[in-house]
Amino acid sequence: MSAELERMFSSLGRDSDGVALPAPEAVRRRGDRRRRVRAVGGLLTVAVLVGGTAVGTRQLLADPVPPVPPIVDSTPSPRPSPTPSPSASSLAPVEPTPESSRTSTSAQNASSPATSAPRCEEVADYPYPGPSHAGVALPASVMLTAAEWGRCYVMIAERPGYPVYDPEVTGGAKPNVCLDDAEYEADAARIAGRFRYFDGGPEIGGYESVARYRPDAAAEFLDEVRQRVAACATFTNQHMPGDWHAVIVERNFAGDESLLIYVGTGADGAGYPGWYLGVVRRGDLVAVVEPHSDLGGSRDFAQTMTRRAADRL
Repeated sequence: MSAELERMFSSLGRDSDGVALPAPEAVRRRGDRRRRVRAVGGLLTVAVLVGGTAVGTRQLLADPVPPVPPIVDSTPSPRPSPTPSPSASSLAPVEPTPESSRTSTSAQNASSPATSAPRCEEVADYPYPGPSHAGVALPASVMLTAAEWGRCYVMIAERPGYPVYDPEVTGGAKPNVCLDDAEYEADAARIAGRFRYFDGGPEIGGYESVARYRPDAAAEFLDEVRQRVAACATFTNQHMPGDWHAVIVERNFAGDESLLIYVGTGADGAGYPGWYLGVVRRGDLVAVVEPHSDLGGSRDFAQTMTRRAADRL
C-alpha cells in the first residue's frame, strides 16, 4: 500500500470514531414512519384516481356527448311555393238546387277518379211547350225539388197555377191516361196550383202538377181518374201503332188516396213502351207525378216519387 493511501484510511478511521450513530430503536421508528408515509401516499393516489373516475362518470351521465352535427350543404335548396289556403266557399258542401244548371258538370267529372259516379249529361235549354196556366199560385214548398228526383235532375220549367186544357196543345190533362189530353170535369173545381218540369238528361225527365180543389172536389177528381183508367183499359193511339193499355197497378200506398197507373203496350201493367205515373190526394190537394225515360219507366221509382210528393202536400 502506498503512503498516500495509508494516510487516507487512517484519516477515515479517526473521523468514524467521532460519528454518533443512532440507536437501533430510532432506526426502526424511522423505517416504520417511512412505510406509513408510503402507504398513506398510495391510498391518496388511489382515492384521487377513484374520485376522478366517479366525477368523470357523473359528468358523462349529466352531459352526454352531443351528436356530431350532419354536414350541411352550403347550397340552399329551393323553397317550395306556398300552397294557397282553401277558401270557405271551396270547403262548403255543394247541395243540388232545383234552379241550378249543369254547365260545369263535364269539367268536374273529367278530373274525377275512375270510381266516381257516372257523369251527368248536359240538359238542353228549350222553351216550355205546355199549355198556359191559370189560378192562384201554390207555394213552392208543396213541390218536389230536383234533388229529390235524383243527382242528375234539373228543374227546367216552373209555372204558377194549374194547366188549362187546350185541344191544340199537348200535355194539358194530368194525368193523361188515355194519351188524348182530354180534360176532366173536376178540373173546373181547381182554385190554385203549381207545375214543375224536370230533366235528367237525354230522354230522361218527368213532371209534377199540384192543384188545390174546392171542398170535396179533390175526392171527386180521384173517382174520375179511376173511371178514365177503366175506360182506357185498351185503346188505340193515333200517333203510335198497336194496342195500348191503362192499368191501376197499386192503390192507397200514400196520402189519403193514391193510385199508381201504368200506361203502355203491356196488358198486364208492364212492358215497353210503357211508363208509370202516380196520383195522390191529401185533403183538397192533389199531386200528379209522371217520370219517364225513353218511352219507358220504373215502377219503383214512380212509386217513390209519388210518396215523396205526398209528404210535401
